[in-house]
Amino acid sequence: MSEPLIIGVLSDEQSQRIVAGSQPLLPAGISLQPVACHKQRPENNAETVLADDGTIVGFPGEEEFRVNGMLVEQSLPSGFPDDIPFCTVDALVDSDLRHSFIAAVCARAEFDAMCAQPLTAHKLIQFHSHYKMLLLAHSQPLYRELGPLVAGVAASSSLNEFARQYRRKLMQILMLPANRRDNTNALMHMQGYFRPFITGQRRQHLTETIDQYRRGLQPLTAAIDELRHLQAEYPHPWLASQRFLFPWLPDAQAGKTQQEIP
Repeated sequence: MSEPLIIGVLSDEQSQRIVAGSQPLLPAGISLQPVACHKQRPENNAETVLADDGTIVGFPGEEEFRVNGMLVEQSLPSGFPDDIPFCTVDALVDSDLRHSFIAAVCARAEFDAMCAQPLTAHKLIQFHSHYKMLLLAHSQPLYRELGPLVAGVAASSSLNEFARQYRRKLMQILMLPANRRDNTNALMHMQGYFRPFITGQRRQHLTETIDQYRRGLQPLTAAIDELRHLQAEYPHPWLASQRFLFPWLPDAQAGKTQQEIP
């Protein structure tokens, strides 16, 4: 089994309570762990922050390990990079906000895993294509700004520098709240792929489910589940690659079934 993704919880007297209460809300491929992130080291009074690669740095001699996101009570401490996904404990209880946060955590983890291997322009373009619907759901204007950047990746003098810029913009978009209008637009776009295959009755049921989400009568996951069921019956390779429906999690990469966010 692959190592789980790690969401850090700042280690204090409340961290164990937060982990115990929040872990059941997360999919099996993601683990909550208390992490020590000290503002100062006593030896040299130097600030200690989250490294650019997502590694928590503690006192000398403490183990350092990577986090893919942070769960906080109110906000991230100053000094954290702006491309680490984070969520408050209260927001995690909301199914739509939880779904959005976990999608951002998975995106950060997938991108970092890709960058840990030899990087190519093709890999970056392919990654971007997998996130098309998810990015559109969070911000259509920012997604359109990102498109020309990706289109010019082959001309970049440094793929590593390009990747850093892209990751920052990716996280900027995914940490924006996705509204019902833009999510509905993405859902209806994906619905269109099944029109030639499903009956009018089933098409009407899916349309009603999406509309109930739009009106606040159903959570986002209800409409996503409908689309996942249709994808299982009428497989479409492009939809199978869309992280809006099937987020990246380590177990899925180890040959297991498509992962779903609860």
